[in-house]
Amino acid sequence: MVLAVVVRAFVLRSGMISGDEWNNEFTARVFAQGRLWAGALPHREFFDFTYFIPLPDRTFSIFPPLWPAVLSLGHLAGVGAWINVVVAASAALMVGLWNRGRAAAVAATVVLVLSPMVSFAAASWFASPTVLACLMAELWCLRRALGARRQGEHAARRMEEQ
Repeated sequence: MVLAVVVRAFVLRSGMISGDEWNNEFTARVFAQGRLWAGALPHREFFDFTYFIPLPDRTFSIFPPLWPAVLSLGHLAGVGAWINVVVAASAALMVGLWNRGRAAAVAATVVLVLSPMVSFAAASWFASPTVLACLMAELWCLRRALGARRQGEHAARRMEEQ
C-alpha cells in the first residue's frame, strides 16, 4: 500500500476530487460527533445538490452510512481519511489469506496492491476499499459456512453407515 500512500500524499495531496468524497467526509464528521445528521446549515445553497438532502431543520447524505461510519472511526482515531489505506491493506491481506500461501494468493495480492485503481481508491475518500474488505469478509464467512456444512454432511453419513 506504499503506492497508495504516495498517491495520497503527493498526487492528491490529501485532497478530495469529487462530490462523493465531500459527502463522505461531511457525513463522517457528523457521525464522529455522535449524530446521524447535521442541523440546519447557514448556507444551505452549498449543500443543495445531488448528494445531500438539505431540509429546513437538518442535512444528511443520500449514500448508505457504512463507509462514512468507517471514515468517522478514522477521525476519532486521529488519522482521518488515512483509514482508507488501512482498510485497503486489510482487504489485500484478506485476498492473500484467501488461498493460504498458494502462489495464486501471492500473485493476487501483488496485483491488487500494485493496481492503479486500488491505489487511487485507497488514497481517496471513496468507499471502494471498504466494499472490497466487506466482500472478502463475506466470502470468507461463506467458505467457512460451506466447509462446516460439508463436515456436518460427512459426519451424518458416517453415523448412518454405523
